[in-house]
Amino acid sequence: LLGRAVLHNLETHGLKCQTFVSHCWDEPFYEFLQALRDQYADYARRAFWVCFVANPQSWGKAALDEMLQEYVPFWTAVAECSNVLIVRNRITHIYTRGWCVLELVAAVFHRRTITVVGDPGLDSVWVLDSAIGHGATCTNESDTKFVQQIVSDVVAEWGIRLNDLIKPIMGAESGTTFHPSQFGNLLPAMTPQQRQAIQRKVYRCQASSQDSSSDEFS
Repeated sequence: LLGRAVLHNLETHGLKCQTFVSHCWDEPFYEFLQALRDQYADYARRAFWVCFVANPQSWGKAALDEMLQEYVPFWTAVAECSNVLIVRNRITHIYTRGWCVLELVAAVFHRRTITVVGDPGLDSVWVLDSAIGHGATCTNESDTKFVQQIVSDVVAEWGIRLNDLIKPIMGAESGTTFHPSQFGNLLPAMTPQQRQAIQRKVYRCQASSQDSSSDEFS
């Protein structure tokens, strides 16, 4: 059986994703859709990568966890998309969610243009600092350990502080766009060797979690 999207684009062998959408699942669904419609005039024709329809959510937990930790689709999809849309919401601070933290790090690492939409709301802003960034969690413990390990390894190799990424995103007005050079001015430059080392750390984290390409910034 083929999904509707595959059937619709069968002759072209599918569409290359243009926009990676980062969100934390807690926003009202219609508000999520409205954020996409409001941001893109070509909404109906644009190819989005959205985790809840891109990942096989109908798989059993063990199979889904194995796929997520082996292929790290969030990191891989950010690399393949040309830009990233971050959808904040009024219910939950998105950077208390581990996968959202990983997606932000990936977006900056891959030098993607980032657009921020949605109202963070008081309920999502007033959270403990310890629950944001390095303390962010996932739905299950194995994913939490896996994501926290990747984020810690990347941050350590790169020499960055997560707050330097998170604060501008959460403090921005809805519709604000960040270009790669804006984050590049805040972060240490990376050598090609460092970039390669980070890529290896991301894709090798699977084994270690079970046991417990582009230009430099100017």
